[in-house]
Amino acid sequence: MTTPAVKELLARSVIYRLLSLGFLYPTSDLVATLRDEAGKTDKDAGMYGQWATRLTKVFEDEVDQISISGLESAYARLFEASVQTPCPPYESQYGSINTFGMSRQLADVAGFYRAFGLKLSNTNKEMPDHISAEMEFMHILTLKEAHATMKGWSDKISLTRDAQKKFLQYHLGRWTSAICTAIQKSADVKFYRELADITNSHIEREVSMFKITPERITKNVESEAQPEELGCSEETSE
Repeated sequence: MTTPAVKELLARSVIYRLLSLGFLYPTSDLVATLRDEAGKTDKDAGMYGQWATRLTKVFEDEVDQISISGLESAYARLFEASVQTPCPPYESQYGSINTFGMSRQLADVAGFYRAFGLKLSNTNKEMPDHISAEMEFMHILTLKEAHATMKGWSDKISLTRDAQKKFLQYHLGRWTSAICTAIQKSADVKFYRELADITNSHIEREVSMFKITPERITKNVESEAQPEELGCSEETSE
C-alpha cells in the first residue's frame, strides 16, 4: 500500500517532470506527453494536482489558440534569441561570475548527475545546467526517494534527500526566481507565464520544506562585463 509520504514524493516527482518538459522546445508530441505525465498525479495530491492540471490545460489551450508554431516562436524569443536573450535557460548565465567560474559551476552540476549514474542524452546537446535538465534531475531524485521509502532503505532515503537539499541549495534554489521573474516580464503567451508562476511556487515550497536559504542570484552575467579566462562543458537512466 502506498503511504501518504510516498504519494507526496511521487506528486513532487511528477511536478518536476512536468516543469522539465515545459522548458523544452515545444512540439506537437508534447501535448500528449504532458497529459500522460499529469495523469500520474494522485487525485488527492492537493496543490501538486492543481499545478499539474493547470499547466497541462493552459498548454492545450495555447496549442488550440496560437498553434505549435506560435509556441515555437514564443520559446525562441524567450530562450534562444542570439542577442540579449530575455530569459537564458542556463544557470551559468546568471550571477556575476567569470568564465572560469562558469566552468566550475557546470562541472559541479554534471558531478551531481554522475553521482547518480546519469548523463545527458546523446540526442540532446544541451548543457547540463539547462533548467529542463536540472528539473529532470530533481524528478529522478524524488522518484528514487519514493522507491527507497517503499522498500524501507533508510540509507538510500538519506542519500537522495541530501542530494535534493544540496542541489536546491547550490543550484536550482539560487537562480529559479531570477529566470521566472524574467519570463513573467517578457512572455507574451500565457503558457510561459503560467510555467514561470508554477515553477517559482514549487521551488519556493521545496526550499521551505528543506529549511534552506540559497544565495539568490538576481543579475544576468552579461550585465557584469567580467574578465574572460577559460571555458568548458552531458537523460537519464539509472
